[in-house]
Amino acid sequence: MAEGAFADFYFTEVLSAGFCFAEANGPLDDAIPSKYILDEVNPSGATLGAANPSEQTLNNYLSVEQVAREFFVNTNTINAWIRKGRIEPSASFSFGNRTIHLFSPGDVATIRDRPQIPMHDDSTIHDDFFDFLEKRDYTMSYKMPFVLALLDHMDPLTGSAAIDDVLTDYTAFYKDRLDRGLVVDRAGCPYDARMLADAKRMRRSMLDNPFEKFERKRFMYYSRDLGQISLNHALLASLSAGDLDTIRAQMHADLDDYYARL
Repeated sequence: MAEGAFADFYFTEVLSAGFCFAEANGPLDDAIPSKYILDEVNPSGATLGAANPSEQTLNNYLSVEQVAREFFVNTNTINAWIRKGRIEPSASFSFGNRTIHLFSPGDVATIRDRPQIPMHDDSTIHDDFFDFLEKRDYTMSYKMPFVLALLDHMDPLTGSAAIDDVLTDYTAFYKDRLDRGLVVDRAGCPYDARMLADAKRMRRSMLDNPFEKFERKRFMYYSRDLGQISLNHALLASLSAGDLDTIRAQMHADLDDYYARL
């Protein structure tokens, strides 16, 4: 892609194959879900470097967003590490009033070898998942009915559930509250009658949040072609029947507590 074309898009992610995700004419934000994809891509890789945009081909380089996912932290943490000099990207370039940082595979390996950076892999995914749930980070209620809907429709052998089935139950939870005259959620929740009747908008909302919060940690993934949301296979293999009962019990209890506090 020609350098002049950058003015038309705000980049949020550079994938290892050189594909760029962006939101046309929108804010640059490392945390934007990677649903915004350019029609024009350069499959041979972008050619941007810190000193001279043409000096370095960035095949296999990772964005701040991708590095955050590697280490189970948010993008603010990665940016703070950069500012404090704890980590150093191989390539940085200015875009408007922002600086975009990219990391080589070697950078990631170096970060991973540092003792203060905890390792997260298949061997830790069970504990990582329960630690994530136990934080009870509920800005809105979305995670709880989503997890319950996924578990209710998930094939226990494959860990997969049809997104349409999950979406139906997820939407029904909020519609039931609306129909009964109960508070749907905190102020700022967009789930009014009109939106709840719009399956396309509800699907987009569910994938953006809460699903993206789990996908970011690599606990789940979404197959658009199959129309399925699935648990990470290593996580599925680590879960016992008792674990699934524990998750359900926590989600129900957390929902009761959440709405009691509104």
